[in-house]
Amino acid sequence: MNWIESLRLAVANLLQTPLRTALTTAGVMIGTGTLVCIFAFGAGLQRLTTDELLKYRVLTTIQVMPAAPVPRPDHRAKPAPAAPRPRLDDAAMARFRRLPGVVSVSPVVQFPIEVRYGDKRRTSLGRSHDAADAESRKAYPLRCGRLFQPGASREAVITKDCAAALGFKDPAAALGRELELSFFAASAGGGAAGPLPLPAFSVAQRKLTVRVVGVVEPPDSMFSNPVLHMDILLPLEQVRSLGLLDVIALESLLRNPSAGDPYQTVEVHTARATDAARVEQTIQKMGFRTISLISILGEMNRFFILMDAGLGALAGVSLLVACLGIVNTMIIAVLERRRDIGIMKAVGSRRGDIRRLFFIEGGLIGFAGGVLGVALGWLTSLGINYLMNIYIQQQGARPADLFHFPVWLIGAAVAFATLVALAAALYPATRAARLDPVDSLRHE
Repeated sequence: MNWIESLRLAVANLLQTPLRTALTTAGVMIGTGTLVCIFAFGAGLQRLTTDELLKYRVLTTIQVMPAAPVPRPDHRAKPAPAAPRPRLDDAAMARFRRLPGVVSVSPVVQFPIEVRYGDKRRTSLGRSHDAADAESRKAYPLRCGRLFQPGASREAVITKDCAAALGFKDPAAALGRELELSFFAASAGGGAAGPLPLPAFSVAQRKLTVRVVGVVEPPDSMFSNPVLHMDILLPLEQVRSLGLLDVIALESLLRNPSAGDPYQTVEVHTARATDAARVEQTIQKMGFRTISLISILGEMNRFFILMDAGLGALAGVSLLVACLGIVNTMIIAVLERRRDIGIMKAVGSRRGDIRRLFFIEGGLIGFAGGVLGVALGWLTSLGINYLMNIYIQQQGARPADLFHFPVWLIGAAVAFATLVALAAALYPATRAARLDPVDSLRHE
């Protein structure tokens, strides 16, 4: 008996007991659907997280800060020649731009600020913007107006939320309006203040009037770059001339201005997230300190792997129950078809033919249950995603696709269900192959 004849006979045997076959297949379908739905949820969260991080250039952003200050020498010991400390200046930025994979390099200052228009005010964060860096302009989608031109002064770009907070119902109505800014400017100088060998510095509150030239969209993501979360943009040259207090590099206030770096924070953007780790290591070898979130990608992937493994183990219980159903169905089939098995052996069928016949029956149940389970998991995910998005929208967040069905998941689910069914059919098939034909023919 060849494979084609075994397949035809296996299908006929399964159709003789349609209700039992359907119930057994349904058990495999439910178990497979549960597994598929859980793994699709994990894959969806992973894709959503990665896409959002890449969308707002979090994983492709490296913040570079000056090298750590050289410690004060111990006069009791013989001084050793110290290597020159690298400076974070235009020359260093030029070296960063020449690194493979780097697409943008620009200084950045982030500062607390209060924006006033009439009797309306909003306290938030401001950020410098380098008008000469064309790549950085892509980070701010314009709602109306324009971004800065090189050499701009006393101009500002605000977010749509800031415009609404200042009383502008239409963002375009804010264009050309003058805003009063209140901020802190720091200056350092003089000798040491107090017992510690630190330079003295002072912080003074200042005001500035600027004209709104553009309105941009605020970051709309739960994973948006915290550095991009701001309400107002000011030209980089103006920010540096005003000496605004940089909340990113507050430690710069404790350094001697004569030995300070021209830039306290420089932002380096790479073309791909895979380039960020290599570029960061190269910059660190130059002697600078860096901060990036590229390491979060590996940690995040490990978290999703552990989460999928844990949830998959719990969902596998339902598939284990389905396996027991297959074993029960096949054992009953062996008992019911003892006479048929005896006749098959009497006419020349070998043990391998009998074993193959029951293996095919179990495999067909597993394959059908796997295919139907994938469909069940997909339909279930649509319903869950719809209900969860209703709740997400009620909380004021943006809806998203929380489930993802990659091709490998569909193929793996069907293959796994089939293999599990074949494993469940192992004992019944072996038992059927070992039946004595004489005892089988005597069976009533």
